Amino acid sequence: MFSELTFYEARLKANEILSQSSFLVSRGSVQTESEQLVIASIRLTTGETVSRIELYARAKSAFPLSALDWLVQSARARVEGKPLQYLTGVQEFLSHEYEVGTGVLIPRPETEMLVLTALEYLKEPTLGIEIGLGSGVISVELVSRLRHLKMVASEVSLEAKKYSDKNINNILKISSLTGERIKTVLTSQDADLFEPFEKNLHHCKADFVISNPPYLIQSEAEAEVFLNEPHSALFAPSEDPFYFYRRIAQRAWDFLNPGGWVFLEVPHERASKIMKLFESARWKPQQTKLLNDLTGRPRILLTQKGEVRWTE
Repeated sequence: MFSELTFYEARLKANEILSQSSFLVSRGSVQTESEQLVIASIRLTTGETVSRIELYARAKSAFPLSALDWLVQSARARVEGKPLQYLTGVQEFLSHEYEVGTGVLIPRPETEMLVLTALEYLKEPTLGIEIGLGSGVISVELVSRLRHLKMVASEVSLEAKKYSDKNINNILKISSLTGERIKTVLTSQDADLFEPFEKNLHHCKADFVISNPPYLIQSEAEAEVFLNEPHSALFAPSEDPFYFYRRIAQRAWDFLNPGGWVFLEVPHERASKIMKLFESARWKPQQTKLLNDLTGRPRILLTQKGEVRWTE
């Protein structure tokens, strides 16, 4: 049992435990992660939402003992390599907070660029395809900003679908009045990539296809990622990092309206080869483009079926 501490002392306790991780110390994230763990400990044990400002304003107030027990256990788990987001249960993505946990890929900042790129180029779309819904961040962010848009999304993991269902309902406030804006189709890893859409689009064409597909091979994954996050969302089948890109290059054209788009997150070290997959299929070189992320590395591939309207 722990004796009573103040909010300030609880944060120091979390700092002390997290400082045992050379990885967190080298990254300079001990203080920010301790703050997030303290805030999560209050929310998850008492139901109270505390902001970062309130955390410091209540520095001398008594910290709940139930929250302190959770905080210490979670800080120790973080030192042992458990992802922070799996401990706090949430991840910020663009303008919303998403529920995440074991069994669903943690959304990355790079994927925010994928969504923002799609929003920049899309003009009043009504139907979109997402390959690999995961926690739902891509489809939810697009639907929340494009009022006429409906999405059909595939997912191979029932566990991931549980999180996407929560996020869709929590953020989009789905009701009988708003209707279904995102339709999730569970499929198997052995099924053809576009089979869910052949069965559920009912011969309709989409305005775009978007995906952040699994593109790692196992030797590339960091230990924390490899040990904790779902392999089906990380690693391409048969250690073929081009698998999903090849299939999308071959088949996306058939599911798009004239002028329809493809938006893909790509690994920078293989971006040029992925671009060539599209250029060797139906997509012409002048239709396909790579965009750099904030580090100057190619991160987003976009291409259009028909006339290109590049935004510089």
